[in-house]
Amino acid sequence: NWLNTHDIEEDNLMAALEWAEEYSPEEFCWLAGSLAWYWMYKTKLVLGKQLLETAHSMATSKPEIQARVLHGLGYFLCMFNEVEKGIKLTKESLKIWRSLDNLQEQAFVLTQIGSFYSSKPSDIESRLLYTEQGLEIARQLGKPGLINHCLSSLCQILVHSKQFERGLPYVEDLIESSEMLEQPWGIMSARHYHSDCALAQKDYQEAERRYGLGVSLGVKYGNEWIAFADMQGVAFALSGQRRWKKSLRLNAASVEKSRTMGVSLAGMLEFWDEWIDTYIEGAKKELGEELAKQYEAEGIAMGFDKAVEYALDFEKD
Repeated sequence: NWLNTHDIEEDNLMAALEWAEEYSPEEFCWLAGSLAWYWMYKTKLVLGKQLLETAHSMATSKPEIQARVLHGLGYFLCMFNEVEKGIKLTKESLKIWRSLDNLQEQAFVLTQIGSFYSSKPSDIESRLLYTEQGLEIARQLGKPGLINHCLSSLCQILVHSKQFERGLPYVEDLIESSEMLEQPWGIMSARHYHSDCALAQKDYQEAERRYGLGVSLGVKYGNEWIAFADMQGVAFALSGQRRWKKSLRLNAASVEKSRTMGVSLAGMLEFWDEWIDTYIEGAKKELGEELAKQYEAEGIAMGFDKAVEYALDFEKD
């Protein structure tokens, strides 16, 4: 598939980008914008942001190239918590695609705006409006992959706004459609939201199992973002079971992995921050400062690969 082809050709793609940056700025912008999805998927967020920032600083005469660069850079800025600037660029991309009457790209960008518009309760309906517009266009076009992508965004908004019961049927639809399409990102996202719903219902053992599956999928598909996010989810579920030692070890391993990638889940989503406070800070209070620091140090020392094995051994504390 396309992902495997890009993995095989990654060194050649980087060489082409280096050459184009020096000798053909417009080709550099085209390639950087076209590869934004790949850096997103592989969670090479720092690299993607650097490439798109460079492309954005260059002039291009082709609106399609400009729109892809704006969309890609908008995504990466949002991932690094520069949401206001990221949304501004993404809306500029949408304006270009509308002027070109490109419905497919409009649907992609609309759902992206919906995903990152804001986490504030007052903005939820605005986010839903953007996403529903994208989903409507996707259905008009009759493209299953695009419909699946837009459905994923709808699930994200409902789960992230803590509308877990309302979102659960859509999440279950997303699992089914993603697996039918063999769409890795949809599968991973759907399984993550499914885990969130179990934790919100305080079904801690089921949440541990579901987040554990998410860790496995992140490793299988080479998506480190999903792997460390779901590992932190496992830590939440363990804390809910009062298995604080393992919870703090896995949380520390997850946070350390995210730190090496230059990103942080803390401060990104209100409900996730609430769970960090409830389950991680709560575990530290139960154990006391000395033991908490000891277990966190042990989690960091085991490294992420060993932490994955530890997380997936559901019987081990």
